[in-house]
Order: sequence, then structure tokens, then C-alpha cells
Amino acid sequence: FIHRAGVLHRDLKPGNLLVNRDWHLVLADFGLARVKEARENRPMTHHVVTRWYRPPELILNPDGIYGTAVDVWSVGCIFAELMGRKPLFPGKDQVDQLTLIFQCLGSPDRSQIGHIRNSDGRRFLNSLPWYPQKKFCDIFKKASDDAIELLDAFLKFEPDSRISVQKALNHSYFSSSSSNKK
Repeated sequence: FIHRAGVLHRDLKPGNLLVNRDWHLVLADFGLARVKEARENRPMTHHVVTRWYRPPELILNPDGIYGTAVDVWSVGCIFAELMGRKPLFPGKDQVDQLTLIFQCLGSPDRSQIGHIRNSDGRRFLNSLPWYPQKKFCDIFKKASDDAIELLDAFLKFEPDSRISVQKALNHSYFSSSSSNKK
């Protein structure tokens, strides 16, 4: 609902997800939320989203041009935390945060960094050692194939490659016929 209305929450984390008496999920704390119209390309602050749930583009592109994919990344981090019972990327600072991300997702190749417009961000990426991609099925051994597939769709380095919320809701993980919801 919020993305269709052009609203970016910009601070999704476990503490901002509440469950009511009827077991309905309720989003809380819209203090950092902003309305972003699709045709509008005005910069917004990049210092949003609690660090452990912050996507790499907010750290590497401080120009403030981003969209709903920042919330999708956060949902992916929360989903991983639910499966593993601990945060996936508990960075101590921004550099540590990016290092943890790349140690898990692997180092991006040149074809994946086109959205990084900031020269400092590109220079930082080039300074990092090369990391191979880990498989989520090796990290979350008890997770179903559907859960792993969905997590992989949430946590893409390139914002345009991330699954949309609508497609995520239609994913086979959420179908009633899916046999294993781990």
C-alpha cells in the first residue's frame, strides 16, 4: 500500500514491525517516511534506514536519489534475520557494513556498479578485496528453496534488480500450497 501511494518508509527494521491481536502486521514509526512521486527526481537525505538494514546504494551514493528498493532491501534483511535468528549484516560503521554485505553477496562486478554515480563510492568499491558470493542455502541450511529464492530476490546489489513488493507478495513462498515455510 505505501509504495503504491508513493511513500518510502525508509526505516524498516524489526523494531518498527508490530503484530496486533489479530496477527496482522502493522508498520510503525513513519518519522523518516517521505512521499516520492515516480516522475520526481529530487534528492532526499541519504542518512536514513538503521545501518544494519541500509542498502549499499544509500552508503555509496550520497546524492539522495533512490526509490522503493531501499525498503525492499530492508525487508530482505529482516527476512534473513527471521530465518537465522540474528542480523545478517550487523556492521559497526558504514565501511564494516559494506564489507559484511560483500562478504555475503560477493563483490560486485563492473556491470553491477552502473548505479553508483559517486566517484568516492566507485573508488571505495575498487579498493575492496574480491569476495566470492556465499550461497544463502549454506547460510540458512533449514530454509526452504522458496525462502532462499525470495531472499536472493530481496538482496540484490543493484536496486533495479531487486524484486518489487508486489512480486514478492505473489512469490511462491507465500502461496498456501507451499509445503515448507522455513
